[in-house]
Formats: sequence, C-alpha cells, structure tokens
Amino acid sequence: MAHFAKIRTSDDRVIEVIVVCNSEVPSNGHPAGEEYCQRIFKTNPDEYYWKQTSYNTFQKKHWTVNSEGERVESADQTKAFRGNYAGKGMFYDQTKDIFYVGRAVTGMQGWTFNDSKAAWEPPVDYPTTDVWTNGDLIYFKWDDATQGWTGRTDDGVEVRWDSATLGWVE
Repeated sequence: MAHFAKIRTSDDRVIEVIVVCNSEVPSNGHPAGEEYCQRIFKTNPDEYYWKQTSYNTFQKKHWTVNSEGERVESADQTKAFRGNYAGKGMFYDQTKDIFYVGRAVTGMQGWTFNDSKAAWEPPVDYPTTDVWTNGDLIYFKWDDATQGWTGRTDDGVEVRWDSATLGWVE
C-alpha cells in the first residue's frame, strides 16, 4: 500500500494521510500517484496538494522489522523517502522535499534543525537512561528555563540530567 499526505497550500501543513492501492502508483514519488489523489478526492489545487510518504522512513533512514520483531535499519537505504513518514500536523518542505515536525512555540528553545536527519535536536543530548537508582522509571522532558532535561520518578522524586556524568541527580 502507498501512503499520501494531503497538504494545505497556504502553509504546507499536513491535513491527513491516506492509503492508496499500489496499482495506482508506478513508483515512489511518481507524479501519477499524487495526480490520482488530486483527481479521486476532487482536491482544489489552490487549497491542497498531495505528496507520497514512506511508512518506513524516519529521520532520513529506512527501517524494517527483523525476525525477532525489532525495528532495524534496512540494508537498502535507497528506500528512505522524504525524510519522515508524514503525520497530521507535520509540515512538508518543498525545497528540501522532506516531511518534518514543526518546532513547538514552547519546550524547544535552543533546539536546532538537523537537515541530515530531518529532525529537531536539543542543545544537550537526550538522556541515555530513563531509570532512577531504585529502578523507578523517570518521566522526563526538556526544560527551556534550565536548557536541560528534567524529570520525575514514579515516587515523585524530581531529578535533572547531568550530561557531564551521564546520570540523573536530585
């Protein structure tokens, strides 16, 4: 099955993603698939346009599932297509030919867009663990005020990520 994103012309925002039979799409990115969507869904081209998206592409890499059920990089990276699988609310960059998540107004101060991954990256690497010393899970998020990761354990202990020691501290 082929997946297509309906994109609003005014701001390049993805409105919805639909599935089309492979017989309507000669190959990935072939204009015939996008023209089919425009025609069959009677889309006004002044308001919306269609772009194919790859269900198995994330951060400009193609992924597959191995025999153990784990997600792994595909051996054939030529299948990676348009940066990321499109989702409602994402954006399409016509110049870079990629789908990407928009930058949040809050919660992402200092983050930069990495073109090679088609993704936003924080100024401090993600924590390498989400487990506290007693085994509790840590639910963490980016904190604009401290420009770092903060979290809370199952028991309510507030912690912050120390990127020098690569560990959580109270």
